[in-house]
Amino acid sequence: MGKYHADSLNSIEGCRIVAVVDPMEEAASTLAAACGASFYNALASALQANPDADAVVIATPAGLHKSNILEAAASKKHIFVEKPFTLTVEEGIECASAIKAAGVLCQVGFMRRFDKAWEGVKSHAGKVGKMQMVRVRSFDGCKSSDSYYKTSGGIFLDMSCHDLDLICFLANSRPTHVNVMGSVTVNPVFESFGDIDTAVTCIKFANGAVGWIENLRFAVYGCDSQVEIIGSEGSVKAGPMSRTEVQCSSADGVNHGLLAVHYDRYLATFFVEMDSFIKSCRTGELDPRACNSDDGLLNIKLALACMQARSEGRTVEIAS
Repeated sequence: MGKYHADSLNSIEGCRIVAVVDPMEEAASTLAAACGASFYNALASALQANPDADAVVIATPAGLHKSNILEAAASKKHIFVEKPFTLTVEEGIECASAIKAAGVLCQVGFMRRFDKAWEGVKSHAGKVGKMQMVRVRSFDGCKSSDSYYKTSGGIFLDMSCHDLDLICFLANSRPTHVNVMGSVTVNPVFESFGDIDTAVTCIKFANGAVGWIENLRFAVYGCDSQVEIIGSEGSVKAGPMSRTEVQCSSADGVNHGLLAVHYDRYLATFFVEMDSFIKSCRTGELDPRACNSDDGLLNIKLALACMQARSEGRTVEIAS
């Protein structure tokens, strides 16, 4: 993710990367050279050497988010941190408090809030009457390594967290209860570390609407991303997006080819997200679409509630 964010930052007028930080020197030093930046193997060293830097972009494994957030906040730097915000509620509370005490901005990397298609659905939500149901489908078209899955934090913290954030954003209401059905249907390696590759999550919102999330760790036909809002007066939906806009119709049927792979599908969205963050650093106010630290903390609570609901086989109330 660091490379994608660096590409976006390099494309934003007036924005300059001054440091790239990573304990793995070979890849990071190459990226630093390409950006015209200096390489450091620790954030503290980069902050000390660049006191005039305005912001820190954190794209580390989630287990390192807390320490980097606290270090950046202590240095009074605005913060962009990849999802999830942290791995535990306790860490999230500590980080959110430190951010507020420092008076800096924090944006969590839930880029789907900035996606053109999903924004279009949200903008039309008022035309479908009283909201009854919000549906999100997210089937990953990129297969990752077994070692990645094992250390990812599980399907809810690693993958579904995007969909949990998006469905709350679309519903514009706080989740109150959650239930989950899930299993290992394709890749037995998930059983070895207590995870699943297939899940359906049902969420009740404070406004009475019901949310429905469908997740597959891998779909052979590409990244199947869909959203739909259903109301008393109609529905609005978008997705999935194919790799090409060309559609061929013949006696053999209608074919648009495979769906887009994940990073191609959201490449433009990554840029819009980062451009929004840089504008926020300049104005001192987060974009209304952005996921702030409080939203990030709620996302962790919801993801952990999903894990609890699945393991205990019951509906779980979301802590306030």
